[in-house]
Amino acid sequence: MNYDEFPEMTRGYLVVPEPNYLPEGHDDIYERFCCAIYMAACINSKTSLYIMPPYSASKAYLRASLAEFVSIEDALKLKCPAVYEDFSIVKSSNPLFHIMKLLRDYNIHLGVTTLLESEIPVALEAKPEEVHDIDTLIVNNLEVNSLMMLRNSKHYSDSELINMVDCFNIQQRRFGVADLIIRGLVMYSSHIKKILTKQSTGSSLR
Repeated sequence: MNYDEFPEMTRGYLVVPEPNYLPEGHDDIYERFCCAIYMAACINSKTSLYIMPPYSASKAYLRASLAEFVSIEDALKLKCPAVYEDFSIVKSSNPLFHIMKLLRDYNIHLGVTTLLESEIPVALEAKPEEVHDIDTLIVNNLEVNSLMMLRNSKHYSDSELINMVDCFNIQQRRFGVADLIIRGLVMYSSHIKKILTKQSTGSSLR
Protein backbone atom coordinates (compact mmCIF):
# COMPACT_ATOMS: atom_id res chain seq x y z
CA MET A 1 0.00 0.00 0.00
CA ASN A 2 1.02 3.55 -0.63
CA TYR A 3 0.00 5.85 2.23
CA ASP A 4 0.76 8.87 0.08
CA GLU A 5 -2.43 7.98 -1.81
CA PHE A 6 -4.60 8.33 1.28
CA PRO A 7 -6.37 11.62 0.60
CA GLU A 8 -5.64 14.62 2.77
CA MET A 9 -8.97 16.30 3.40
CA THR A 10 -7.96 19.91 2.86
CA ARG A 11 -11.43 20.66 1.54
CA GLY A 12 -14.91 19.22 1.87
CA TYR A 13 -17.93 19.12 -0.43
CA LEU A 14 -20.34 22.03 -0.57
CA VAL A 15 -21.99 20.32 -3.56
CA VAL A 16 -22.18 16.53 -3.78
CA PRO A 17 -19.80 15.46 -6.57
CA GLU A 18 -20.47 13.06 -9.40
CA PRO A 19 -18.27 10.01 -9.93
CA ASN A 20 -16.02 9.86 -12.96
CA TYR A 21 -17.91 8.92 -16.11
CA LEU A 22 -17.17 5.40 -17.28
CA PRO A 23 -16.77 4.05 -20.82
CA GLU A 24 -19.88 3.15 -22.79
CA GLY A 25 -21.51 -0.08 -21.71
CA HIS A 26 -20.91 0.36 -17.99
CA ASP A 27 -23.96 2.38 -16.98
CA ASP A 28 -24.82 -0.20 -14.32
CA ILE A 29 -21.45 0.30 -12.62
CA TYR A 30 -21.76 4.07 -12.85
CA GLU A 31 -25.20 3.84 -11.23
CA ARG A 32 -23.71 1.94 -8.29
CA PHE A 33 -21.16 4.71 -7.81
CA CYS A 34 -23.94 7.32 -7.85
CA CYS A 35 -25.96 5.34 -5.32
CA ALA A 36 -22.98 4.94 -3.00
CA ILE A 37 -22.20 8.67 -3.14
CA TYR A 38 -25.86 9.56 -2.59
CA MET A 39 -26.11 7.41 0.51
CA ALA A 40 -22.83 8.77 1.88
CA ALA A 41 -24.13 12.31 1.35
CA CYS A 42 -27.20 11.42 3.45
CA ILE A 43 -25.13 10.39 6.50
CA ASN A 44 -25.31 13.90 7.97
CA SER A 45 -29.03 14.21 7.30
CA LYS A 46 -31.12 15.17 10.33
CA THR A 47 -34.38 13.75 8.99
CA SER A 48 -35.70 10.25 9.56
CA LEU A 49 -38.92 8.29 9.83
CA TYR A 50 -40.79 8.15 13.11
CA ILE A 51 -39.73 4.54 13.65
CA MET A 52 -36.09 5.45 14.32
CA PRO A 53 -34.01 8.42 15.51
CA PRO A 54 -31.77 10.41 13.12
CA TYR A 55 -28.54 8.74 14.29
CA SER A 56 -29.97 5.32 13.40
CA ALA A 57 -30.73 6.60 9.91
CA SER A 58 -27.18 7.98 9.66
CA LYS A 59 -25.69 4.61 10.57
CA ALA A 60 -27.95 2.92 8.03
CA TYR A 61 -26.78 5.29 5.29
CA LEU A 62 -23.16 4.64 6.27
CA ARG A 63 -23.63 0.87 6.04
CA ALA A 64 -25.51 1.18 2.76
CA SER A 65 -22.84 3.37 1.17
CA LEU A 66 -20.04 1.01 2.15
CA ALA A 67 -22.04 -2.03 1.01
CA GLU A 68 -22.67 -0.41 -2.38
CA PHE A 69 -18.96 0.42 -2.62
CA VAL A 70 -18.01 -3.24 -2.22
CA SER A 71 -20.80 -4.29 -4.59
CA ILE A 72 -19.03 -2.37 -7.37
CA GLU A 73 -16.08 -4.74 -7.06
CA ASP A 74 -18.44 -7.74 -7.04
CA ALA A 75 -20.30 -6.51 -10.13
CA LEU A 76 -17.05 -5.90 -12.01
CA LYS A 77 -15.83 -9.36 -11.06
CA LEU A 78 -18.84 -10.88 -12.83
CA LYS A 79 -18.78 -8.49 -15.75
CA CYS A 80 -15.04 -8.32 -16.41
CA PRO A 81 -13.46 -11.45 -14.89
CA ALA A 82 -10.41 -11.23 -17.15
CA VAL A 83 -9.22 -8.03 -15.46
CA TYR A 84 -10.51 -8.68 -11.94
CA GLU A 85 -7.02 -8.44 -10.47
CA ASP A 86 -6.77 -4.86 -11.74
CA PHE A 87 -9.73 -3.56 -9.73
CA SER A 88 -9.59 -5.89 -6.72
CA ILE A 89 -9.78 -3.71 -3.61
CA VAL A 90 -7.39 -5.85 -1.58
CA LYS A 91 -4.78 -5.49 -4.33
CA SER A 92 -5.14 -1.74 -4.76
CA SER A 93 -2.46 0.64 -3.53
CA ASN A 94 -4.79 3.19 -1.90
CA PRO A 95 -5.24 2.43 1.84
CA LEU A 96 -8.58 4.26 1.93
CA PHE A 97 -10.15 1.64 -0.34
CA HIS A 98 -8.91 -1.09 1.99
CA ILE A 99 -10.28 0.39 5.19
CA MET A 100 -13.60 1.25 3.56
CA LYS A 101 -13.99 -2.43 2.67
CA LEU A 102 -12.95 -3.47 6.19
CA LEU A 103 -15.53 -1.08 7.64
CA ARG A 104 -18.16 -2.66 5.41
CA ASP A 105 -17.13 -6.14 6.56
CA TYR A 106 -17.21 -5.07 10.21
CA ASN A 107 -20.73 -3.68 9.90
CA ILE A 108 -22.02 -6.73 8.03
CA HIS A 109 -20.36 -9.50 10.01
CA LEU A 110 -19.28 -8.28 13.46
CA GLY A 111 -20.77 -5.16 14.93
CA VAL A 112 -22.22 -1.71 14.36
CA THR A 113 -20.26 1.43 13.65
CA THR A 114 -21.29 4.20 16.00
CA LEU A 115 -21.27 7.88 15.11
CA LEU A 116 -20.50 10.98 17.13
CA GLU A 117 -21.47 14.53 16.27
CA SER A 118 -18.50 16.85 15.94
CA GLU A 119 -18.37 20.60 15.39
CA ILE A 120 -15.79 21.77 12.86
CA PRO A 121 -14.84 25.23 11.59
CA VAL A 122 -15.12 25.69 7.82
CA ALA A 123 -14.76 28.55 5.36
CA LEU A 124 -15.46 29.01 1.67
CA GLU A 125 -12.38 29.33 -0.53
CA ALA A 126 -13.79 32.59 -1.89
CA LYS A 127 -14.19 34.00 1.65
CA PRO A 128 -11.52 32.42 3.86
CA GLU A 129 -11.95 35.13 6.46
CA GLU A 130 -15.54 34.02 7.20
CA VAL A 131 -15.33 30.94 9.40
CA HIS A 132 -18.48 29.01 10.28
CA ASP A 133 -18.99 26.11 12.67
CA ILE A 134 -20.90 23.17 11.25
CA ASP A 135 -21.99 19.88 12.77
CA THR A 136 -20.82 16.69 11.13
CA LEU A 137 -20.56 13.02 12.09
CA ILE A 138 -17.47 10.92 12.67
CA VAL A 139 -17.00 7.23 13.43
CA ASN A 140 -16.04 7.00 17.10
CA ASN A 141 -15.51 3.26 17.56
CA LEU A 142 -13.01 2.45 14.81
CA GLU A 143 -10.48 0.25 16.59
CA VAL A 144 -7.65 -1.92 15.33
CA ASN A 145 -8.57 -4.82 17.61
CA SER A 146 -12.05 -5.01 16.09
CA LEU A 147 -10.70 -5.05 12.55
CA MET A 148 -8.26 -7.81 13.48
CA MET A 149 -11.25 -10.09 14.13
CA LEU A 150 -12.35 -9.88 10.51
CA ARG A 151 -11.55 -12.69 8.09
CA ASN A 152 -10.15 -10.23 5.56
CA SER A 153 -7.71 -8.84 8.12
CA LYS A 154 -5.41 -11.72 7.16
CA HIS A 155 -4.37 -9.66 4.15
CA TYR A 156 -2.75 -7.06 6.41
CA SER A 157 -0.02 -6.83 9.01
CA ASP A 158 -0.76 -5.28 12.40
CA SER A 159 1.21 -2.19 11.45
CA GLU A 160 -0.82 -1.78 8.24
CA LEU A 161 -4.09 -1.95 10.16
CA ILE A 162 -2.80 0.56 12.72
CA ASN A 163 -1.69 2.96 9.98
CA MET A 164 -4.98 2.68 8.12
CA VAL A 165 -7.00 3.39 11.26
CA ASP A 166 -4.78 6.34 12.16
CA CYS A 167 -5.08 7.85 8.67
CA PHE A 168 -8.85 7.35 8.61
CA ASN A 169 -9.37 8.89 12.04
CA ILE A 170 -7.22 11.91 11.26
CA GLN A 171 -8.84 12.67 7.92
CA GLN A 172 -12.46 12.01 8.95
CA ARG A 173 -12.11 14.68 11.63
CA ARG A 174 -11.43 17.34 8.99
CA PHE A 175 -14.91 17.37 7.40
CA GLY A 176 -16.63 14.26 8.72
CA VAL A 177 -16.82 10.63 7.72
CA ALA A 178 -19.34 11.31 4.94
CA ASP A 179 -16.98 13.58 2.99
CA LEU A 180 -14.09 11.14 3.45
CA ILE A 181 -16.14 8.24 2.08
CA ILE A 182 -17.34 10.38 -0.83
CA ARG A 183 -13.73 11.26 -1.60
CA GLY A 184 -12.87 7.56 -1.58
CA LEU A 185 -15.74 6.75 -3.94
CA VAL A 186 -14.74 9.46 -6.40
CA MET A 187 -11.13 8.24 -6.29
CA TYR A 188 -12.25 4.64 -6.83
CA SER A 189 -14.37 5.72 -9.81
CA SER A 190 -11.29 7.34 -11.32
CA HIS A 191 -9.34 4.11 -10.74
CA ILE A 192 -12.07 2.01 -12.37
CA LYS A 193 -12.42 4.44 -15.28
CA LYS A 194 -8.73 4.01 -16.15
CA ILE A 195 -9.00 0.21 -16.07
CA LEU A 196 -12.21 0.04 -18.12
CA THR A 197 -10.94 2.60 -20.62
CA LYS A 198 -7.74 0.62 -21.07
CA GLN A 199 -9.73 -2.58 -21.48
CA SER A 200 -12.17 -1.11 -24.03
CA THR A 201 -9.32 0.45 -26.01
CA GLY A 202 -7.47 -2.86 -26.03
CA SER A 203 -10.61 -4.71 -27.14
CA SER A 204 -11.19 -2.31 -30.02
CA LEU A 205 -7.67 -2.93 -31.30
CA ARG A 206 -8.06 -6.70 -31.48
